[in-house]
Amino acid sequence: MNRMRNRKAIVVSPYGAGSASGNWETANRYAALLQSAGVDASAVNLDEALRGLSNGSLREDSSIRWVLLHARRSQPLAAQLKNMGLGYTVVLTGTDVYGDLAQPDSSSEATAMALSTIESAQAVLALQSDAAEQLHHHLRRLGRTLYGRLAVIEQTASAPPDTPANSRSDHAQSSDDVYRVLMVGNVRSEKDPLTAFGAVEDWAMERTRQERRRMQLIHCGASLDDSLYAAMRAYARALPEGLVFRGAVSKPEVFAEMHRANLLLHPSVAEGGSLVIAEAVACDLPVLASDIGCHRAMLGSDYPGLFGVGDRAGLTEILTNAWSAWALDSSDSVESMPARFRGAYPGIRERLCDSSRERDQLIGLLWPEGDAR
Repeated sequence: MNRMRNRKAIVVSPYGAGSASGNWETANRYAALLQSAGVDASAVNLDEALRGLSNGSLREDSSIRWVLLHARRSQPLAAQLKNMGLGYTVVLTGTDVYGDLAQPDSSSEATAMALSTIESAQAVLALQSDAAEQLHHHLRRLGRTLYGRLAVIEQTASAPPDTPANSRSDHAQSSDDVYRVLMVGNVRSEKDPLTAFGAVEDWAMERTRQERRRMQLIHCGASLDDSLYAAMRAYARALPEGLVFRGAVSKPEVFAEMHRANLLLHPSVAEGGSLVIAEAVACDLPVLASDIGCHRAMLGSDYPGLFGVGDRAGLTEILTNAWSAWALDSSDSVESMPARFRGAYPGIRERLCDSSRERDQLIGLLWPEGDAR
């Protein structure tokens, strides 16, 4: 794609490197995807972008494609770009779609800021189809419209070449007799970690101390909510062998944990897009996820690994069944939960593990005029 070598793009995240923010990770991913096509693309944080426009280090160049993550938080930059006559694309986050725009009081400052960014954008990008549907619903309720400016581009992932993908037999047993359930996500209420921790505690309460094969929940992610993190630590103190905190870890470490794990658990109450699910699918790791719009859009409404949001008892039952199949050496059975999860993967993988398609869709959105100079 050398034809893109004269194209330029700036992808802006509300937060910068070292922030443990999913928005920053997405900004870096987009910049890398565009770079792979020959685009001169860079990821910057919001403060850097605002300073750059103010001091002239970022030129007022109408040929540059601006991509802003998070409608509400990016509103100051969106307003400045609009005043300069420069266009931009806004990428909707879960906070935008399932939080700020869903507020019953449409006059709130958060809703107004998000709407301002969306209404002035050249294009609006949702990361999965439910987010797009919800946005249309909210805008109709508020008497607004997008006039064809909305696109849906799903995030994709692939396992690193040096990280072997799971297979049906790789994780039937582990050398230390531990069934590993992996959670990946920063500690905040939207991720609903306490439902997961409570379910593992409930599972443990039904086991005898003589049980040789045990379950362990490994959590990877930085703490963005001190009180919630304290509650998680309380669970861990009560169940020291069953709950492990890895904290903020690098992407290679996440993939290494995925290779060691038997199951990815993602119990969120809301998600704008869930890259970790695509990464698990790329690693052939069974996914157990809450039944929310994002997860249905990514995995399919009939995916067998969905459980009710906040349903601790239901999650305990599913984890117990999955653990039992593993403990009885029957996790390869076509009737077992992990096998049924993976049985749905071929079609899912075709969508979520093709980065070239995501790259081409992103380029088509930013340069709809094609190659014409």
